[in-house]
Amino acid sequence: PILLPLFRGSLEVPDDSGLGRVTVEIKGAVAAPLFVLGETDPDAWHDEIRNAPAPWAEIAGRNMILTTPSSEVRGLDDPAAVAEVWDRALDLNAELAAWPSPARSSPERFVVDRQISVGYMHAGYPLMAHLDQQANLVNAEHLRSECNWGFYHEVGHNHQAGDWTFDGTVEVTVNLFTLYVYDFLCEIPMDGKRFHGSHQSWSELMALYDFDNPDFEMWKREPFLALIMYAQMQREFGWDAYRQVFATYRSLPDAARPKSDDEKRDQWLVRFSRQVGRNLGPFFEAWGVPTSKVARDSIADLPVWLPPDFPPGG
Repeated sequence: PILLPLFRGSLEVPDDSGLGRVTVEIKGAVAAPLFVLGETDPDAWHDEIRNAPAPWAEIAGRNMILTTPSSEVRGLDDPAAVAEVWDRALDLNAELAAWPSPARSSPERFVVDRQISVGYMHAGYPLMAHLDQQANLVNAEHLRSECNWGFYHEVGHNHQAGDWTFDGTVEVTVNLFTLYVYDFLCEIPMDGKRFHGSHQSWSELMALYDFDNPDFEMWKREPFLALIMYAQMQREFGWDAYRQVFATYRSLPDAARPKSDDEKRDQWLVRFSRQVGRNLGPFFEAWGVPTSKVARDSIADLPVWLPPDFPPGG
């Protein structure tokens, strides 16, 4: 077979196709900068590989493969640091999601391009962002110290589970993963001032919500308002509570998995309450998140928990 790279993208020949020995002729291709963590010689990268003429470069780690214009790697002296910080971010996502080890059978991919499928960034395979993020994608210091809410948010989507993500929370539970990376990779705590978990942000959003008549539809429309509820639970019970609850979902037989949004909310209330040994029913009611009387009655033997001075004005 003859392969013709018509669209100027990366051309890859898999070595695990199961076809046995195949002769392939490639026409019109040129070498591209490629760094593979643990395989590429750093001196060869510095002296030769990063200057390869193809317009697109790749940096491949254990958990993530990055594709960016080659101009961004011409002066990149330490691609290993880039691969390692992305590997750490992906390990953290798998850790919070309670994925068993090894967490993934193949790496994720993140590609920047001029025209992507939808929005400013999106999740999936590959994860994608626009070209204004091309430098950030391969900047280890930015990824580790400044953090990048958009990158880590989209990566989080690839680790969500539908069992504990009910209607209105797709853009909410994803940010548990964003916050987890901020906390453990970037060392920016949830009460930091540089993202949506700050005290100021919380106060401004909660001031817009009528806790005397909580509106679940509004709660669902405002993802950063809804995120406060999850953040309050994390602040009181810690990340380990989330990891343990997510692990219980992973071990459920199909018959025990929630089949509707009502069941998802009920199970989330009951499983989290049982994990932390506190009755979160009144807390869910204060936020206006509906649950069934059966679910609330099933945890009535636990001591009630509400955050201090919550709900506001209550």
